[in-house]
Amino acid sequence: MLDLETLSLRPDSVLLSIGLVPFSLEDGVKEGIEIVLDLEQQVGRRIDQGTVTWWIHQSLEAKKVFAAQRISNDLAMREIHDFIQKETVGPKNVKMWGNGSDFDNVLFGNWWNWGKVRWPGTPDIPWQFYNNRCFRTLKNLHPSFEGIMKGVQRVVHHNALDDARWQAECAVRMLRQIN
Repeated sequence: MLDLETLSLRPDSVLLSIGLVPFSLEDGVKEGIEIVLDLEQQVGRRIDQGTVTWWIHQSLEAKKVFAAQRISNDLAMREIHDFIQKETVGPKNVKMWGNGSDFDNVLFGNWWNWGKVRWPGTPDIPWQFYNNRCFRTLKNLHPSFEGIMKGVQRVVHHNALDDARWQAECAVRMLRQIN
């Protein structure tokens, strides 16, 4: 499960943080990682006033991302690639879930491809395009999602890792009911 915190809703957004949480029906939800990105390295990517204003109204816990230690984009890409390789069965088999068919995976892919141009040697995006999955669609199609959601603890709303963990736990519960 992938979750992003951003400074725009557009594909070329500045990314604040990336949360990744592996899960499977057999093993459930595993430990994830959160990457907080260096904003100064994202010159030329989009920041929208509406999103910045939205961030002003979020909780103090969520806004801690602005004060967190950041890492360079090229190091972030290597860490993400290595994490996905370690936690999965390889890029051809990774199913990358995001919250919206047109949001997390799209923004992440745009950021990744933008970064590949700047940092030679960056590997290809660590999953195949045909393995994109949509958590929003899953939850909208699941009749008992409200009940499932109540049973899953979310620590900090709008924290990439906590949101990814919450979405993964909900997805596992829904998918187990379907299977």
